[in-house]
Amino acid sequence: MSLLAAICPNCSGPLQVNGKEGVTTCPYCKTQFYNEQAINNFTYNIGNIANVERMVVQSSDSIDQKITNADAYLEQMQDYDGAIEKYKEITEIAGNRYEGWWGLARAYTRNFQDTNCGSHIYKLASDYARRASNVATPEKKQEILTTWDVYRQNYEGHVQEVHQRIDYISSQKKNAEEPYKQQQNDINLQIDNIKNNIDKMELRQKIYNICIKVSICAAILFGVVSLYYEIKYINYLKQKFPEEVLETLSIADTISPSLKTYGSIILLCLCVMFVLMVIRLIVGKRIVYCKKKANKKYYEGKGIRKQREQKTSSFTNEINNLINELEKGDYGHQMNEQIRNI
Repeated sequence: MSLLAAICPNCSGPLQVNGKEGVTTCPYCKTQFYNEQAINNFTYNIGNIANVERMVVQSSDSIDQKITNADAYLEQMQDYDGAIEKYKEITEIAGNRYEGWWGLARAYTRNFQDTNCGSHIYKLASDYARRASNVATPEKKQEILTTWDVYRQNYEGHVQEVHQRIDYISSQKKNAEEPYKQQQNDINLQIDNIKNNIDKMELRQKIYNICIKVSICAAILFGVVSLYYEIKYINYLKQKFPEEVLETLSIADTISPSLKTYGSIILLCLCVMFVLMVIRLIVGKRIVYCKKKANKKYYEGKGIRKQREQKTSSFTNEINNLINELEKGDYGHQMNEQIRNI
């Protein structure tokens, strides 16, 4: 009787048995089993191995086909968004294949023709190129590194050109702003001088107010004192002279020397008060005039700032566009959503 291939149901050791009938003891694990059971186990395992090998071949064929399709999107159709989707599918199911990672680096940089992709896209593509070199064969790794190094130099050259352009435009903007800045500085200096003068005049006005109040108080005080001495002098006259004599005296004779003295002082205080009030009025009008002048200068400076902004707005916009170009690039604007999803 011919021997049949079998597999031990317990330890999966390879066996040969005499037909389907009977019982056999496994020489490896010393387990007894029916021959038919061991033969069926062998048939089942062989079938699984064949299925696995067939699936591996089919999977390999499928990945190669996906790579071919993705390359067609990139090279023939130049559909970079579609190529990115295809290459991403490849990296998800075959992360050990360099073609998927390298394809993403190529698609994001438009097959290394776009040096204006922006810093975000460049960093993304650089990371994909690094992953591709990590899983590639030594020959392909060298090719990847050489190709990427050429693109990197082109990209850095473009970035340097943009920075030089920004510096040139910035210098033009500075030259255009210089006359307006000088005018603005002159106006600011004039406003500061006017404000200083206003502060000095307001302080002077406060001093005048204090002096006026002092003059009023002094006039009242001397008036009260002179009235006191005048009453005292009249009483003195009444005591010294009889009424007949007093009736013959004129008003000038009844005025005491103190009243004459204090009256002069009171008159002087009133004159000083009047002069101070006139000066305060003049200073107040001067303050109002200076405030109007300062306000006028402020709006004049505001107008100069507006003229400067209008004159330099084109330079500012161009600089902002160049900075935006470095950050996002032309293609980067279309890829914002994809960047956020990564």
